[in-house]
Amino acid sequence: MLYKDWYDQALSQLIALHGEREARSLLRVLIEDFPIKKQAFDTRAYTEAQSALNRLLDGEPVQYICGKAYFYDSTFKVSASVLIPRPETEELVDHIIKTYKSQDRALSIVDIGTGSGCIAIMLKKHLPSAHVLGLDVSEDALAIARDNAVLHRTDVQFEVLDFLDERHWSGLGRQWDVIVSNPPYIPLSERHQVGQSCLTFEPHQALFTGDRDGMEFYSAIAKFGRGRLTPNGHVFLELNEFRAAAIEQCFSGHGYQTGIIKDLSGKDRILRCRVR
Repeated sequence: MLYKDWYDQALSQLIALHGEREARSLLRVLIEDFPIKKQAFDTRAYTEAQSALNRLLDGEPVQYICGKAYFYDSTFKVSASVLIPRPETEELVDHIIKTYKSQDRALSIVDIGTGSGCIAIMLKKHLPSAHVLGLDVSEDALAIARDNAVLHRTDVQFEVLDFLDERHWSGLGRQWDVIVSNPPYIPLSERHQVGQSCLTFEPHQALFTGDRDGMEFYSAIAKFGRGRLTPNGHVFLELNEFRAAAIEQCFSGHGYQTGIIKDLSGKDRILRCRVR
């Protein structure tokens, strides 16, 4: 089969599933990032291209197929062990960078539930004097995060830790200028509201909580930060937009001054708070 014939067939199949605009976008990413060999489209190249296309037609995110995702101003390695970085998380990172960029001091930053390491690594890259620690319960996720730190030549520490087990907090005894997290916040009972691709392919441990209201990580972070923030320290959190008021109330109840920041779509997306 000629490359053009394969392309036309692939585009037609994707349009049937996604519409023309998204189909062209997905196919462009697949061709550029896989990569698919246009100039030497022999039997082997066709087999590889068709295998990638079949995964895409089955609903697998193109980022997992290509093994990388774009975040902020960089490219990150991803696998099914980590969530695919989202644009709204870029806004969280951008807000922190803009808050501290003009301060010439060695910040201490801890990223809870670091996953691919995209938050921790971008903060270190743009705030190079900072000491940054990324925590995650998943060894497989941290293997990806460490690869990304090497890729971006950033000195970020990563540690396996079950943050919900308070017995492990004693090992995090230092004070922190910044506590940041995009935690799991979807109750398992609401899994039917998650898109099928996300539900099938992305790690449930990074998506779903074990409680009924999706608050367990927010509550733990609020408690953790009370004794570990520096006097001028802040907590920055990505929010479940449907529970933003409840999350803000949780932190207010623990003695924090709070403020919700809307994302570019006008959704309640970021909570910024400090201890009174």
